[in-house]
Amino acid sequence: MFSLARTRLAAATLTATRTYAATAAASSSGGAPLKLFGVSGRYATALYRAAAASKATAQVEGDLASIGGAIESSAKFAAFLKNPFVSGDEKLKVLDAALSNASKVTKAFFGVLAQSNRLADADVIIAAYRSMMIAERGEVIATVTLAQEMSSNEVAALKKELETKYLAKGESLELTTQVDKDILGGYIVEIGDKYLDLSLSTRLEDMHKLLQESI
Repeated sequence: MFSLARTRLAAATLTATRTYAATAAASSSGGAPLKLFGVSGRYATALYRAAAASKATAQVEGDLASIGGAIESSAKFAAFLKNPFVSGDEKLKVLDAALSNASKVTKAFFGVLAQSNRLADADVIIAAYRSMMIAERGEVIATVTLAQEMSSNEVAALKKELETKYLAKGESLELTTQVDKDILGGYIVEIGDKYLDLSLSTRLEDMHKLLQESI
C-alpha cells in the first residue's frame, strides 16, 4: 500500500558530586547501551551508570520525563534554568517541588548539575538519557507527518511496512503521527537517521524545478 522508495534525521553531597563528576569525565560508554558525546552525553552516561547501579534506570527515566515536561510546557521556566545570572542553588530551590517524588539518584544528580552550573543543559541531558533508554529497550523512534489523519488501519499498515524495511531483529518501533496541512498530501517519515519525504508539496516543488530547468 505504501511505497517508501525515496529516502532524504536536590542538592547532592560532596561525595555524590565527586562520583558523578568523575564518571561524567569519562568518554567511554562503559556498559551504557549507547555511546554519546558532548556535555549532555557525558552527564547522561554518568546518570545512567548511577541509576543502573541502583537498579533505578526506569524510575529515573520517569523522573526526567516529568521534569522535561515541565521545561517544555513553560518557556518561563526553561528560560529561568538557562539564565546565567541565576545561581545553581537558586535554580535547585525552584526545582525542589518537581523533585519531591523523584528517586534519590535523580535528586543527587540534579544537585550535581546545580553545583556544576549545568542546569542550563538539563533539557538536552534529559533527551540524551531518553536516547539511552530507547537503545536499551531496542526501540526505534519513527514520526510520521501527514496532511490529514490516517485511519488506524492505515497507520498499522505503515508501521508494519516500516518495521519490515528498517528494523533489525529484536528491535521494536515506536510510531507517532502528527498533522501538517502544509504538506498538502502524502506523508513524511523520520525513522532513526532516515528521512523519507513522500509529501505532495515536495513532489510539486520538484516538478516545478524540473519545469524551470527545461525552460
